[in-house]
Amino acid sequence: TPGYAWTITCGASTYNIDETRKKFSELRPIFNNIFASFTILNINNAHSEDLNDAQIKQIENIAQSIASTSNANAKAIQESNSLNSFHATAKGRNVIFEYILQTKKGLSLQELNETDDAIRKEVIPKICMNNVNNPAFDRGLNYTLIYKNTYNEKIAEFKIDKALCSKFNK
Repeated sequence: TPGYAWTITCGASTYNIDETRKKFSELRPIFNNIFASFTILNINNAHSEDLNDAQIKQIENIAQSIASTSNANAKAIQESNSLNSFHATAKGRNVIFEYILQTKKGLSLQELNETDDAIRKEVIPKICMNNVNNPAFDRGLNYTLIYKNTYNEKIAEFKIDKALCSKFNK
């Protein structure tokens, strides 16, 4: 069940489990759209360690394109009740997604851990599934997801790469 952690991330106005489940159900299509933005262009197969400078630049350009496309869709993402804002940047072959969530200030360590765990369980398998046949992912494209609240307190941060996804895509 979504539980208390989803109350925090889905923007429910109280900590009522029924409201949380309802809010999560309403927001699931928006979350799915966010995850769908991780779909990448098809490029030639090669392993990360075999890349030349031109191939690395190609992956970096793909990362830039993903960030730009995601930012172009930011308004739709922000219109959800759970996100105050969203922004993506690219650094090398890493795309950094920063989500600002509407949560209360000063979450306890237990609340942070519960929220981090819930986000990871929801997000990582979907991103890995969306990248299972992505040659750019094989070539070092990776994602960093950062979740903060409106008070700039970090809620969760994690990196998703081919090595992590190999544990999910068996």
